[in-house]
Amino acid sequence: MATEKILMEVRNLRKWFPVRRTIGDVIKRRPRLWVRAVDGISFNIMKREIFGLVGESGSGKTTTGKLLIRLWDPDEGRILYHTNGKVVDLAELSSKELKPWRKKLQIIYQDPYGSLNPRMTVREQLMEPLRFLEPDLPLEEKEEKIVRALERVRLVPVEEFINKYPHQLSGGQRQRVAVARAIIVEPEFLVADEPVSMIDVSMRAGILHLLLRMRDELGLAILYITHDLATAGYLTDRIAVMYLGKIFEIGPAEKVLMEPLHPYSQALISAVPVPDPTVKKERVILKGEIPSPIFIPEGCRFWPRCPKAFDRCRKEVPELREVEPGRFVACHLYS
Repeated sequence: MATEKILMEVRNLRKWFPVRRTIGDVIKRRPRLWVRAVDGISFNIMKREIFGLVGESGSGKTTTGKLLIRLWDPDEGRILYHTNGKVVDLAELSSKELKPWRKKLQIIYQDPYGSLNPRMTVREQLMEPLRFLEPDLPLEEKEEKIVRALERVRLVPVEEFINKYPHQLSGGQRQRVAVARAIIVEPEFLVADEPVSMIDVSMRAGILHLLLRMRDELGLAILYITHDLATAGYLTDRIAVMYLGKIFEIGPAEKVLMEPLHPYSQALISAVPVPDPTVKKERVILKGEIPSPIFIPEGCRFWPRCPKAFDRCRKEVPELREVEPGRFVACHLYS
């Protein structure tokens, strides 16, 4: 993988959240417990790539996205950002040092109903990032940027939308405003956190196509977070499968979806419905639910649910290894 094509390198990234202690915990001196949301993950995101991060709810996908753009501070690890011939470790920057980088790092949230301020018009929503990130830009140029951003996301004619409030828009239109707000400062890296999961099915294809067009027009790299493997297959170039704070498999999207290697990936993909009643698909049924991220199983954290688990899985944590060019898997079956 050529270094000059890498935009972001993530190395051993970790984020644990402390569990709130009760008075009884303090009096009895019980040890502090931690939610291991992200527990030492590593991967690369290439320039102009759409990188998918998939897995069940509670696997740490959203936490990972927020760590990469420093909405949350990592406990350990490195986030190496390649730009203009330089490499900057975003994990080491202070809040003040991060401000110039905010233009390059943006996010689209899952909920278009909660991510927009209900008291602001569309114009005011889009003016907000310009006020903070491009304060020296003349007002006339800011207005031009707002109009251009709305045209890019196909909210036209602009005059019909620019003075509306969020409650006057449909779910799909709100999410288009959220996309416009993210791209208005022309970022290099965008986190799309389940951007279509809370809008009508009929509107999802339009938002996914919009993300593809933004990648091509603006040269964006996108981290696409989802539990919907069908949309991941349509949108992404590569996919990482995440479970309980760890990455279990990474590879080209088509390969991961058509020939999954890890038993967890195989179970996820077996649950995707096939739109052909004549095709019989073997379903892999997992035992139980995803364990608590506080009390992680010893060894491979997937073994209590894995249909292929053996003794080594219960004792030894598998490392993420390259098993063929461009494909990585963390499983003792391949070591």
